Amino acid sequence: VSVGVLETNGRLFGAQSSVSSQSGDFIVQLETSIHLKRKLKLEKPDGKFAFGNFMMQSLPTGQLLFAQNELLTVIHKDGSYITHDIKDRILWLSSESDTSIWIGKESTGVERFSIVDGRSKEQYLAGVAISSVLIDSEGGKWFTSLGSGVYYLASKAFVSYSMIDGLSGRNVQSVELFKDKLYIGSDNYVLDMLEEGRIKHVKSFYNDDVKSINLLSSFNEQQLFISAKTIMYSYN
Repeated sequence: VSVGVLETNGRLFGAQSSVSSQSGDFIVQLETSIHLKRKLKLEKPDGKFAFGNFMMQSLPTGQLLFAQNELLTVIHKDGSYITHDIKDRILWLSSESDTSIWIGKESTGVERFSIVDGRSKEQYLAGVAISSVLIDSEGGKWFTSLGSGVYYLASKAFVSYSMIDGLSGRNVQSVELFKDKLYIGSDNYVLDMLEEGRIKHVKSFYNDDVKSINLLSSFNEQQLFISAKTIMYSYN
């Protein structure tokens, strides 16, 4: 079963998962649009395999990241790879630099992870499920959570926003900077915006039967794309 596709440096990378009665293998298939180039068999350290959320991410250096459940695999340009056991289900991946990434986890918060030595460099919010990470232009760190709202780390002290502060939902799925304002999408039909420390309700999609805003993405500071389960909107 194909579970994802990623395009980087003009090449297509497809991922497939398959289970046999004997081993239960996770297959990553690297291919071009014309023919199969390489197939890698990635095994969990303890020999077991479990299906779950699958993610792919490319780094500026051309390396590829594949994550499923607690496993993170880094594939280098020469085809060599290494698999790390993060010890918690991975909910989010994003690059912080050429050598480190941010990992949001289901029950142990968020960490900045080095793909060079395989070690955690920063860890925050233990016990919180982190669904996305955003670094703003001033270096501030925004973490969205499932059940605990939005957290902002400007230095070493956190500022948090919850439904008490005006958020429309408890489970925040995504945040995005658009025209110097922070937009927030959560598990309901309302798009929120943070401006001057206050939460504002920007737009309701209730009539379109949108139950959750899953992803926000800015395009050239001209349009904000809002993705729900089966519908996509644009906002400017």
